[in-house]
Amino acid sequence: MHRITNAVREGVLKRGAFLFLLLALMTLPACAAQEREDAPARMANLPPMDDASGQNVASQWQHLRARLAADGLSGPKVDSLLASLGAKSSAPMGRKMTELYKKNFLPSPKPPKKPASQVYKGVVTAANADKCLAFMDEHRQAFAAAEKRYGVEPEVACALLFVETRLGAYLGAKGDNALQTLASMAESTSLDDIADWLGRMPGYEEHEAWFARTMAKRSEWAYRETRALVRYMVDNGIEPATLPGSVYGAVGLCQFMPSNIAPYGADGNGDGVIDLYTPEDAIASLANYLARHGWKENSSRAARHSVLMRYNKSTRYANTILALADLAAKRAGSAAAR
Repeated sequence: MHRITNAVREGVLKRGAFLFLLLALMTLPACAAQEREDAPARMANLPPMDDASGQNVASQWQHLRARLAADGLSGPKVDSLLASLGAKSSAPMGRKMTELYKKNFLPSPKPPKKPASQVYKGVVTAANADKCLAFMDEHRQAFAAAEKRYGVEPEVACALLFVETRLGAYLGAKGDNALQTLASMAESTSLDDIADWLGRMPGYEEHEAWFARTMAKRSEWAYRETRALVRYMVDNGIEPATLPGSVYGAVGLCQFMPSNIAPYGADGNGDGVIDLYTPEDAIASLANYLARHGWKENSSRAARHSVLMRYNKSTRYANTILALADLAAKRAGSAAAR
């Protein structure tokens, strides 16, 4: 059984919270792994494991508990994870439905006078390229191993990490954890579950059928991700509090959704652990993902762009990664020529 460390996550999260405050100045150092501890110690901080009755699991999570059990995930460890959850949050589903509602039913703003930028604003800069170069130098063995095995150049892998989490400096909003986020979204299926968000969606009463269909679809997606995450956490003794995530539950420096960990996660440092909060494993995992989706060492730029869009379906996302990688390579070459 793989074991994943609490101390690593706590170290990365604490440093990340501090470094994120300095993003505007772009003086972020690279994140690093810290001392590990055993799974029994990590699990000791969870609520006491109860019997098969699930009596320590709050009533609002009993439906989720039953669904997980039907899919073969039950027992004291699962109950302990569910018992650790706080109140269901309306934010994950409310945020997503607000976004979709505005896109579908509210008038679009007038098009900008100037063409939209083809890359993310403020990312492709010399300062950020130098941050990538410093991170690549600190983890040169991990990047070299990923390039040798998967054909993904260090500049591209590092640029992806920068775009996703600023090289680990920002892993999610303060206090958020992926299990709470995904479980809340999985259990949000009606307008009552997002009542405090409805004021942001004028005329919602006219679209109740759309809400029913769309929320059911999004809830089912979130349940699948919750199920994958619970399996991963149970197998590795992970505490929810040590698992910061994005607003929709992506985890690690490379921001994998939980369902991607099993098929694409890779042990980059050879310690028998797949921990996406350590640079070595995050680098290997993202490179594995890209390779499995068609990345080739000598493929065309258009082909690479297409593969990056499998990671995130956004033209600007792929453009930004390739542009930042190009700039980092250019600056490395200039430095070497001096």
